[in-house]
Amino acid sequence: MSIIRSGTTVDDNGLIYTTTPLEVSYNYDQFGSFKVVGFMADKYFAGYVGCDFTCITTKSISTIGYKQLHKVLVDDDTQRVIYAGSTLTLNDGYV
Repeated sequence: MSIIRSGTTVDDNGLIYTTTPLEVSYNYDQFGSFKVVGFMADKYFAGYVGCDFTCITTKSISTIGYKQLHKVLVDDDTQRVIYAGSTLTLNDGYV
């Protein structure tokens, strides 16, 4: 049962936040796919989806199962070349 409330406060234990992992594919098909969840308006990595032999891993790995969320710092189709000793600039100030 849903209760609609108005105002700017929520009673203790009065808010339930629900999200569901969504499977998305890597741009490079042979890597397979991974799962993401939305949390507080940001995208978080939720785990790897296992497949036969050409993916990153052959078994599914859930970071949520380990009670971890990892913010997705790059999610685009830009091709980059990284040389030994160089850096890769990511979102949110990460390098």
